[in-house]
Amino acid sequence: MTAKTKKREKKQKAEKLPIPDHQSKTVHPPPPGYLPPPGTGDIVARLENLKELFDKKLVTEEEYDKKRKEILAQL
Repeated sequence: MTAKTKKREKKQKAEKLPIPDHQSKTVHPPPPGYLPPPGTGDIVARLENLKELFDKKLVTEEEYDKKRKEILAQL
């Protein structure tokens, strides 16, 4: 068997190997309105995300005000 044949067989075997589960998963961006945990991310972006949630009526005015104060307290 020549070196070229060995190389071709090795390539064919590699093509047949299954992709490990941890490599085959698709990574998706966070959903719109996602608020990262405190201490991470930009405060302005977190406030914008919170406002977006409030505008879409996904959080109440009370929840919005409370969370907004929490975010601003981190400044």
